[in-house]
Amino acid sequence: MNSIIIPILALTLFAAACGVGSDSASDSTKSAELSTLVLLKEADLEGLSAEELRLKRNEIFARHGYIFKDKALTGYFSKFDWYKPQNKDVTAMLSETERKNSELIKTMEAKANSASSDTENASFSTFVNLFKKMDKTPFKISNAD
Repeated sequence: MNSIIIPILALTLFAAACGVGSDSASDSTKSAELSTLVLLKEADLEGLSAEELRLKRNEIFARHGYIFKDKALTGYFSKFDWYKPQNKDVTAMLSETERKNSELIKTMEAKANSASSDTENASFSTFVNLFKKMDKTPFKISNAD
């Protein structure tokens, strides 16, 4: 009987440690925890918006208890039990992996912001060109009351 119970118990403990059967909120938390331990590649971050990248980058600091000056970041990370704001400077606490991940995420964040800005500029440019092509002015400016 013990020969059956011990492997089942071991398998159950292993499954619990891996997060099998856990909800999506804890899955995303575990994924984020791993991102502070594993060196990220650009492919890991592709498709994320500038705001998602910003949160991912700042999570590295939040996990070390960084006290954010930005109230929106404080509010966001305060939703997690693991966030305990207590340090004004956490740079000395960061591992080499966390430093590299932070730099990569910041680079990807800048690219995402640039792409977003380019899209906004293209949209505005399209609007201006359409406006110029209009035969009539949509309104007249007058000095009359």
